[in-house]
Amino acid sequence: MGEVTNDRQNERHVPLPGETAGLFGHSGELARLLVAHDWTGFPLGAPERWPESVRNAVEVCLGSRSPMAVLCGPELALIYNDAYVSLLGPTPPGSSLGEPFRQCWPETWPAVGHLLTTAFQQGESGYSEDLRLYLERDGFREERYLIASVAPLRDDAGNVAGLFCGLTENTRRVVAERRLATLSSLATSLGTVGDRIRICAAATDVFGKNLADLPFGVIYLLDNDCQPRPTSSWGAAPEHATEPDSSGWPVARALTGREPITAHDGEHRVILLPLASGPDAPIGVLACAVSSRQQLTGDYQGFFRLVAQHLGTALASAWAPESVPRPGSVPTTAPATERAIVPGSMGSDETFGARVLVADDDADAREYLRRELSPYWAVETVPDGKAALASIHKSPPELVLADVWMPGLDGFKLLSTLRGAEATADLPVILLSARGSKDATVEGLEAGADDYLVKPFTAAELVARVRTHLSTLRLRQRLTHRLRELADASHALTTSLNTEEICQVVADLVVPERAWWCVIWLVRDDEDGQPRITGHYAVPEPDSEDARRLRSVVRRHGELAARLLGADTVLYSGSSAPTTEPWPGELLPLRDGETATLPMMARRRLVGAITFGAPRLPDRDSPDGAYLRELAKRAALAFDNAALYEAEQRITLGLQRSLLPARLPSVPGLRFAARYLPGERGARVGGDWYDTVDLPDQRVGLSVGDVVGQGIAAAASMGQLRTALRSYAVEDGHPVHVLGKVDAFLQQAGDTAFATCLYGAYDPASGRLWLANAGHLTPWLLIPGQPPTGVEIGAGVPLGGASALLDGSTRGSPFASCELTLPPGGALLLHTDGLVEAHRRDLDEELARLRTALDQRFSSPDDVCDQVLSAMAVDEYGNDDTTLLVLMRE
Repeated sequence: MGEVTNDRQNERHVPLPGETAGLFGHSGELARLLVAHDWTGFPLGAPERWPESVRNAVEVCLGSRSPMAVLCGPELALIYNDAYVSLLGPTPPGSSLGEPFRQCWPETWPAVGHLLTTAFQQGESGYSEDLRLYLERDGFREERYLIASVAPLRDDAGNVAGLFCGLTENTRRVVAERRLATLSSLATSLGTVGDRIRICAAATDVFGKNLADLPFGVIYLLDNDCQPRPTSSWGAAPEHATEPDSSGWPVARALTGREPITAHDGEHRVILLPLASGPDAPIGVLACAVSSRQQLTGDYQGFFRLVAQHLGTALASAWAPESVPRPGSVPTTAPATERAIVPGSMGSDETFGARVLVADDDADAREYLRRELSPYWAVETVPDGKAALASIHKSPPELVLADVWMPGLDGFKLLSTLRGAEATADLPVILLSARGSKDATVEGLEAGADDYLVKPFTAAELVARVRTHLSTLRLRQRLTHRLRELADASHALTTSLNTEEICQVVADLVVPERAWWCVIWLVRDDEDGQPRITGHYAVPEPDSEDARRLRSVVRRHGELAARLLGADTVLYSGSSAPTTEPWPGELLPLRDGETATLPMMARRRLVGAITFGAPRLPDRDSPDGAYLRELAKRAALAFDNAALYEAEQRITLGLQRSLLPARLPSVPGLRFAARYLPGERGARVGGDWYDTVDLPDQRVGLSVGDVVGQGIAAAASMGQLRTALRSYAVEDGHPVHVLGKVDAFLQQAGDTAFATCLYGAYDPASGRLWLANAGHLTPWLLIPGQPPTGVEIGAGVPLGGASALLDGSTRGSPFASCELTLPPGGALLLHTDGLVEAHRRDLDEELARLRTALDQRFSSPDDVCDQVLSAMAVDEYGNDDTTLLVLMRE
């Protein structure tokens, strides 16, 4: 194995009295205030007497652009950096220096006090995620979430002298997850109820579980006179909310528009959102208080809109069957090619075959009911309520007919039991009774019965009542299913930013359940900025003759697609109906049936269209038709987001590739190879890089690194860092000095990026290699005839987090370094973390796999790269960017 020596120094120069200015020799307001601070009475005394660990922590704290603090002594006296000031609120920057933490930040002590005191008293590191704090911001106490990590700092005797504390704000993620949970719960809850009152009650129950975003509010629905009336409320809604327009809440005005409006009643800020589905007129208003702990940002307003959209859709679905006039509705005549769902003969009735349970203690009555209902439904009869419960628990029916007067468990008790169990709370129940008074009917309905049928009744009336309730049940089940499907579809569509994956999601949601085939047409700009049409098809049997004909249609009709996509109307066409539009007619020869084309609009522009084909398509206004229209809207937004992302991805990836070296150097006696593989589709481009640079005295500089973060910002920071490293490498040959200057450059330039980096200088004449490490993964040394070994070099501190300038010396450097000799035939592999984190498995297991993959003889540096990537199962679009750089001595 090659010779390895460690250059890192463990000891640091101890400042003498009077050297305080040198200890705090960083730029920044807090460093200046620390130099001028009077340390009399400080728990650890004057700075020159502080333990080594505390001085080091203060240096790192002052040099970092992330919020950091050092808490000293049992009082936890506070020392912090410039970034920490923003968390302290509207206080002068240095007013809290040296003061006990609990005194400086009393409002946070209930949340963080236990974490800090435990870490100090027990001398153990601590970590707490999603700490909720209320911090003074812009004149109010704002809700904030922080990730806090603390580590003990020990003096020379090993006693805890203080704590090092790092903070990361996590507010956006926590709030976004909380709001997403509310929306998901809302979609699930609204899908299980069928009338307006229950929908509102279910919604307010969900809202009441998230008072942080929805403190209180009222749902107003239009009554028979089309006047808004409070229907349901949650939280501590004020009493004046019952008279909305006299309370400062302009509910009536909210009904006249499509956009939310905000109001202030003198005490509360309220947002009022019209409740509607699609282009229909509003049927109510959601009035909700804006949290006093949050600013009404665009994200917050977007959350309110989604809440109102979910509620409005559910209410609109329940509105139609009920006898309440819908505002703005006028009679319309449907086109001849559209159909309405109307009751037909029992042979075509969708309820045919449903299971009905009859409970009556009169044997003759049971036989009569069985005889009249059996031609249409599967009927089971039982003699009392107890037997009915046993049957229901064994095999739940779709409807129950129960006599009111039965021995033991009568009809009312049976009904109460069913309504009290979650599994049967919505089971339709029709009560039968010889009591024909109005009071008896009211009593039955108030008890929770769906209907009350008075004996004697005709067979036609009995069948009509049962059919109506079974049809209502099926409709409610379909609507529940559709809402759940739309919620699932929205989730599936928003989890990917890849066009092909979104196409597959849309196809899976449509084919073959609602259409025999579909074609998705997308308008995209090509590399020259010209719009082009692409077609994506889906059929149940990809190898069938119809699938081959459909592929031909997709290839041939780009021009027809372009003509159609110039319109914004919904086209419905039957197989025998003449049409002047070329689009539907061209697709009809595939199979007898109907076609429908729905445009996809997003952000006021046409994204594409979806064409469906089936022997018989659902009516436009049926639940299935409404589902397809809503799916087209949501798919449009998903496709548009994917197009925006893919455009950014192309720009970012192009930027990143342009910043990598176009070719590797040609050095006598030395061969190079490198690989760069971008991250997965759906993930933003990262900040990996590799580079080589010609140095004085025929030496060669080489580097591999990774900027923390993703996207254009990470790629731009990577380019800036790489340029600085090349410049300093030529000026100063020692790798430790080079990294120190790059770190100082990042801080002076105001770049907040962190990066890991491994930089080395190689002398081809002697085979000597000097390496310096700034928090990067260990390189691998490959020598023929010997097992692969990790180079013995420490991790060091990442660039952007180190604060000590080298001043021409490696003494006190925050970077690890070593020197080794690369023998003839030997190779060195440098790589980024994507190589061992591609599959998100245990890191130790992946490093062991890498060691096994390297334990062989390689013919060239390219052979090393190819064999390693193959063994580690890393390819383009893995979970993370992957970069490899290999040099081999001949």
